[in-house]
Amino acid sequence: MTQSSRGGDRAALACATIIRNRTLAALTGPPSAAVIQQMVEEIHSCCPQQSLFKCRRLAHGWTVEEAIEHFHALCDREGIKRRGLTERSWREWEAGARPDRDYTDLLCRLFETGPVQLGFANDYTPEGLRAVPSAPPAFDLITVAADEAGAHAEEAEASELGAGALERLRTQVIWVGKRYVAEAPLPLFVEMRELQERTRKALDKRIHPGQARELYFLTGALCGLMANVSMDMDRRIPADTLARAAWTYGKVAGHVALMGWARGMQSSVALW
Repeated sequence: MTQSSRGGDRAALACATIIRNRTLAALTGPPSAAVIQQMVEEIHSCCPQQSLFKCRRLAHGWTVEEAIEHFHALCDREGIKRRGLTERSWREWEAGARPDRDYTDLLCRLFETGPVQLGFANDYTPEGLRAVPSAPPAFDLITVAADEAGAHAEEAEASELGAGALERLRTQVIWVGKRYVAEAPLPLFVEMRELQERTRKALDKRIHPGQARELYFLTGALCGLMANVSMDMDRRIPADTLARAAWTYGKVAGHVALMGWARGMQSSVALW
C-alpha cells in the first residue's frame, strides 16, 4: 500500500467515524437499512475516491477483519457452506475489483442491499423512472472540525482556579517573603511549606496556561525562600536541593530571573 493510499484510508476512516457517531447519536436504537444507506452516501460524498463497497463497510463501523467475520457468521446462520474469503480478496473488491456472482449474492445478503448499491453493477433504469432518493444532509468536514474545536475551546476556557484564589496565593507569597528578613526562620519555613503545598495542589486543577506559569513561578519562589531559610539554619544539602527545585520551576515557568537567582543560591551553598 502506498503512502498516498494510507493517507486516503485514514481520511476516509476519520470522515466515516464523524458521520457515524453523529448519526447514531440522534437514534434511539440500531440504525435501519435506510439510515445505513444515508451514511454510505454521506461518506462517499465526503470521500468520492473510495468505492461504494468500502463506504458500506465504514458505515457499519467494521474493520476488514470484522466484516469477514460477519460474512462467515451469515453463512452459518443461513446454513451455507463457508467460503474461503480472505482479507486480500476483500481489499481488492474495495479497490474496485468485482466479485463473482456467488460472492456478490452473499455480500448483498450481508449488507441487506443490492449490487448497484455496493458498486458491483450499473443501474440502467431511465432517469425519469428511478425513485428519487431523499437527499442526505449536507456534510462539511471543515464545519464539523470547526464546531468540535470551538466546543473544546469553550471547555478549556473554564478554569477551576478563580482569579481571586490566584491573587491570594500571589499576595501570601509576597508577604511571607517580606517577613523573612525580620521573623524567626523555622516558623516561617513551616508556613512556606504549607503555602507551597497549596500552590502544588492548584497546579492539579484545570487551569489556563497563564495561570500554570504563574503557579510554577510561585512554587519556585517558595523553593528559593525555603532554600534561604535552610541556609540560615545551617542545612546546606536541603538548601541545595531546594535551590535546584527553584531553578527547575523557573525553567518550566519560563522565568529567567528566577532561574538566575536559583543558580546564585546554589553557588552560595557551594561556597559555604
